[in-house]
Amino acid sequence: MAKKRFGVSIDEKLLKELNFFLKKQGYKSRSHLIEELLNAWLRERKWEREKKDVYAVFIMVYEHEKRQISKKLLEKGHRHTDEVISTLHIHIDEKNCLEITVLKGKPGHIRKISDELSATKGIKYGKLIRV
Repeated sequence: MAKKRFGVSIDEKLLKELNFFLKKQGYKSRSHLIEELLNAWLRERKWEREKKDVYAVFIMVYEHEKRQISKKLLEKGHRHTDEVISTLHIHIDEKNCLEITVLKGKPGHIRKISDELSATKGIKYGKLIRV
């Protein structure tokens, strides 16, 4: 595949941090990393435009004793029984839980479910991973 060269301006501090992680992660060059990041970004944009059902994984961490969060998350899951394929619940420690939910449906609807879960009070971390 033919490669095309183009210039990128970047903050000097960000460039130093980028160079540090490039070496640490073993990337061949900045170009290799940028190409990989752009491909991932483009895949996400294509995923959002899909007309058919797609799969995604939603990962969240929360304190299970806070604000009846377990009950709220369970209720939200039951409102989306067609999209929630499976949920894995892991006790990280005495206070914190990690929950991984596999979702299937139209991209826009999956995004709304993800946003709804992320906005639940008490969620420390929430991330949607498109498959």
